[in-house]
Amino acid sequence: MDMSRRFLSGRMAEVFGDFPLPWNELASPFRGRRSADFDFFIRLTGIRPAATASLELLSEDGRQRLEAYSQGVNRYIENRGKRLPWEFRLLRYDPDPWRPEDSLTIGKGLAFLLSTALYTRLNMIAIALKLDGQAEKLRALCPFSPEDGLARVRRAGVEGG
Repeated sequence: MDMSRRFLSGRMAEVFGDFPLPWNELASPFRGRRSADFDFFIRLTGIRPAATASLELLSEDGRQRLEAYSQGVNRYIENRGKRLPWEFRLLRYDPDPWRPEDSLTIGKGLAFLLSTALYTRLNMIAIALKLDGQAEKLRALCPFSPEDGLARVRRAGVEGG
């Protein structure tokens, strides 16, 4: 749980240090990058801020359930003392207290990682940029998109929006 929270919050280098990424295990855009760069990329996705903002939108019952869960996790950590699982002893650190937004971070992060929307959007931006000024070709590739959908993709790619 702690590693998932760290990964999806862009905080892995705090524990593992800043090391060269095995880009061939990830993707070629990470070639020559370091773990702190990957943390930065994860932070740019906004998973953690979205989770924190979602906390405010929960019902009182939902917040209470997340608080109770967090209290249970923290009680376990406290009761274990120095007998935490081996990864904490090996890496020589203690986990931060668990908070309700940590559970939401993991949920939102898994939804993000399992979604193809990001990859689809990035691919469409790249294609729209490549076919700039060739609306017919672009329309042929995406015949079922809304009339203004391709223009929005093209603007997002050019204007960064």
